[in-house]
Amino acid sequence: MVGIGARLRKAREEKGYSLDQVAEETKIRVRYLQALEEEAFDQLPGQVYARGFLQTYARFIEVPLSEIPPVVVPDKVRSVTFSSGLKERAYIRHVYGRIFKAAIVCGITGFLLINGYNLLVKIGEVGEQPVVPSQTGNLSETPSPNTPGTPQLEPASGPVQFTGVIIELRATSDRSWLSVSIDGRQDFRGFITKDETLTFKGERKIKITLGNAGVVEVWENGIPIGVLGKVGDVVTREFSANQVN
Repeated sequence: MVGIGARLRKAREEKGYSLDQVAEETKIRVRYLQALEEEAFDQLPGQVYARGFLQTYARFIEVPLSEIPPVVVPDKVRSVTFSSGLKERAYIRHVYGRIFKAAIVCGITGFLLINGYNLLVKIGEVGEQPVVPSQTGNLSETPSPNTPGTPQLEPASGPVQFTGVIIELRATSDRSWLSVSIDGRQDFRGFITKDETLTFKGERKIKITLGNAGVVEVWENGIPIGVLGKVGDVVTREFSANQVN
């Protein structure tokens, strides 16, 4: 009986794909693809990743999922070394993202308080204007808007506008492999660990790929949209900037 690794390799070679081409299309690293074909499952990040990688690889080379047997990845502690530059940039984006959202909230709150108070004061002043006879002898219930000395209410300014897109990711019950492209450029590739939050900001669009979509909650421009898939699912999603958020 042909093993799952040999089955995957044969299907890939029959379709004329190299490992680099498969990695580019599926966003799975070449070394993980090699581990699948060699059935070296202990080289994979974990059980959920092994299942997700197998399903994604099989779908891409059109191997029926019914032919994919369950795999068992030995439990062991794996250390992952992140690039210090990527980690530092991710932390800076996280901090600035929090500051940016706090500034927007404070600005909107102050705007509403100030304009609301001014509006109440002006309404009170209008209510205190005396009722005067009109030219036809009838009493006017309200002063004419053009009467000298009548306070004029100024329209409130429009809502705060923001063009761009901000994506915030938070891992809940487990870690997940993550790839992020901002405005067409690769910005982050690595793991987001349990209880870690990362924030990314783009001018036009942000594209993310999650290796374990069911454990990562997503916010778009401060609005929660939940998880993008189930535990073990490999999901790619692109978020485009709105004109007004």
